[in-house]
Amino acid sequence: MPSTIYWPSENPDNPGQAQVPGNPALVAPGLRLPARFQPRGFRRQPKPTALVTQPEVGPVRIRGRTTQRIYNIRGNIVLTEAQVDVFENFYYNTLARGTRSFNWVDPLRQHTRVEMIFYGQAAPAINAAGPITYLAVLELEMYS
Repeated sequence: MPSTIYWPSENPDNPGQAQVPGNPALVAPGLRLPARFQPRGFRRQPKPTALVTQPEVGPVRIRGRTTQRIYNIRGNIVLTEAQVDVFENFYYNTLARGTRSFNWVDPLRQHTRVEMIFYGQAAPAINAAGPITYLAVLELEMYS
């Protein structure tokens, strides 16, 4: 089983220092990814976890699939050109095109670490936000 992968904005063992996922080497602050989403466009929505069964006879049966809380997260982060390279390396190489989960802080409860995975079929979109900045649109599934 692989070791825990962290969003490359911080090193959990040494707050204030960043760590490249999968590599113990520390990186410069300019190559860290943003630790928070932009307020505009952020959405956190609980994912339905009930399983509904309609038997041939009798009332509908409803049961929970899991006791874990699952949320769909959609938000934007602003990146510099260098951070785009860090983000793409993290997504394509460290997370194997988004198929592996990683730990990050809960977007609403900043002191709580949660597990996340990229959600959806497409890779995250990266759009120009200004002359030297880019906007990455992330769709994630969060487990808490």
